[in-house]
Parts: sequence; C-alpha cells; structure tokens
Amino acid sequence: FCFLSNDKKTMARPSNKEAILKEAFKLFLSKGFDAVSFSDLVEATGISRGGMFHHFKGKEDIFNQVADRFVFDFLKQNEPLNEDIDSLTPLKTFLHKYIEKVEKRMQYFSASFGDAVNSASFMSFILYLKNHYAYWGEKFQVFEKQELAKWSEAIMQSKKSGEIRDDVEDSQLIDTFRNIYLGLSYKGALVNRLSIDDLQKLWNFVYKGVIK
Repeated sequence: FCFLSNDKKTMARPSNKEAILKEAFKLFLSKGFDAVSFSDLVEATGISRGGMFHHFKGKEDIFNQVADRFVFDFLKQNEPLNEDIDSLTPLKTFLHKYIEKVEKRMQYFSASFGDAVNSASFMSFILYLKNHYAYWGEKFQVFEKQELAKWSEAIMQSKKSGEIRDDVEDSQLIDTFRNIYLGLSYKGALVNRLSIDDLQKLWNFVYKGVIK
C-alpha cells in the first residue's frame, strides 16, 4: 500500500479494515471460522471491538468480506492470459503464462501470510466457503465461465495457427489440463504445496500429445 507525496512514493500503513481482514483470514485458515471468536479477532489485530464494528457488522460480515477480498477479488486481479499470445504457439504460451500466474499467486500468499496459508488450509477454507458463503454458487459460476472462456480462446487460436491437431476435442483437452491442476493441488494439500515442476511436466506431456 502506498501513496504519492511530493512526487515521491511513500509507504503507508494498511488501513484498520485491511488489517482486520488480513488477520481474520489467517485465523480462519489456522483455526476454522467456527472456532474463531470476536475476542480472538480483537486480540490478533489490536483493534478494539468498537473499532471492529466501525468497519463490520459482526464476525459473519468479516467472513464474507474475507472471502471477497482473498478469494474472488484476488482472482479477478490476475492479468488477462489471452493478451499478447504468441501467434505461432498460442497454447504453449497460454500454458506458460497460466503457470506463471499460479506461481505468483503462491508467492503472494507466502509473502503476505507466511505459514498461515498453505495448500491444505486454503483448500479447507474453499470447501467451507462452498457450504457457508451465501454467494458461492453465483460467484463460482461467474469465475468458471471466465476461466473456460480463456481456455477456449487459447485452444481456438492454437488450432487456427496450426499448433495443435484439428481433431482434438476442445472440452476434453480443457478438462484434462484443468483436472491435472486440480489433482496436483489436492495432492499438494496432503503434503505441503502444489508442485509447479510437476504441473509443468504433466501439462507438457499432454501438450506434446496434441501438437501437429
């Protein structure tokens, strides 16, 4: 967080609201939403109950805004993947940029939250959202639609450029790439974290099977 003053960039402290959201996210990941009390949030942030209620209606409101801030809004902030794709190998370029995006996301959470966020805790949080976040179905469908559009565009450009075979079934290829990613994410949750190297190797294996 920063602002410009006298043409110089000066660092500013996060707002109280942002600090509350960040600490709440860490607590929800480490302890689970139900086990976190309002007193826990006050202690973790050093912000009084009155200060909390200045920004939020209660713990559930904090939970909803944490979900928006660190799941849905964060995903929206990622740069478009279909811009400036190499015209000769659009799918290869897309896969490379996608892996870069995943790696940057992992680095962001590691730098911002340290050990509080790992594959297992984040996956648990997502599963909890599925059953307790009121807007999950609506927002997840929007996200899925946007993701499928990106993949479909990359494959369409790839066929148009002659990079991959025309007889490849688009939906099956998309499912294969995405299921590998989801499967490795689940495996990473059981050990430590998603292996970027494994993702690259398996995606490259599939890619080699469809190129001309």
